[in-house]
Amino acid sequence: MLIVEVTAIDSLGKAIPYQPGIWDDSFIPGFKRLVDTVHRYGAKIALVDCRHFSLNAAYASLNRLMRLTGRLNMIC
Repeated sequence: MLIVEVTAIDSLGKAIPYQPGIWDDSFIPGFKRLVDTVHRYGAKIALVDCRHFSLNAAYASLNRLMRLTGRLNMIC
């Protein structure tokens, strides 16, 4: 059994660059090739380690907001 690890569920929640994800249908062809290859050799595969690195997403969102507005307004 092969396990696809650290699969991002959101583009802002990636832990590393080029991390596989499932937030967009564009990943389907790549995962299909992977699954077909694994099955060809009689093995099983699971996508069980879905993660969202919320701190990364929070920083990315703040950085995006600052780029768009040129400032950051915080309500405390």
